[in-house]
Amino acid sequence: MISIDCEMTGLDIENCAIISVGAVDLDQPDRRIYLEMRPFPGAKLDEEGLAVNGYTEEVIKGLNLSQEEALGQLKVFLDESKDRNVLGQNVSTDVYFLNKAFERANIDCKIPFRVLDLHSMVCAKILLNKGVIPTEERKSTLNLDTLLNMAGIPEEPKPHIALTGALSAAEVYFRLIEGRAVLPEFSSFAFKG
Repeated sequence: MISIDCEMTGLDIENCAIISVGAVDLDQPDRRIYLEMRPFPGAKLDEEGLAVNGYTEEVIKGLNLSQEEALGQLKVFLDESKDRNVLGQNVSTDVYFLNKAFERANIDCKIPFRVLDLHSMVCAKILLNKGVIPTEERKSTLNLDTLLNMAGIPEEPKPHIALTGALSAAEVYFRLIEGRAVLPEFSSFAFKG
């Protein structure tokens, strides 16, 4: 299983681009990849999207790798993984963007759309333990920062970096679903088992 996170220039899959991707192989947690890439020519830079991840237009223009170069490296990482089952918080968006980016770059790589979404997994665990899913305005409030706090870890640092998101999702999975602390980046935070 692979924990994946992407940062994009916005959420319009046709016009916005991935600018960073991070992935952690849960079968070998020290096996990781982090790539930053320039948007494809003509990609939309959405101010709201950039406000979320903290990238600026100036930083984006200075990124070294092209989409094709970075996605080629990601394909090698995925090909060397035991499987392509993907885990993350609201990871379907990342998968849609990655598959569109692979297609746009003419790279023969496809990530399965059947994903392991942390939000759903933690909700199921809460319900199995006869708990109540926290809500506000009749919607779940279980975002990644909330899940990190439930696992005894502070909120994800800002600005968002895709590798930090992938590592955070992996450790939340290990702690809240498997019941063990794994990644050294989080060893200073007490495990709530």
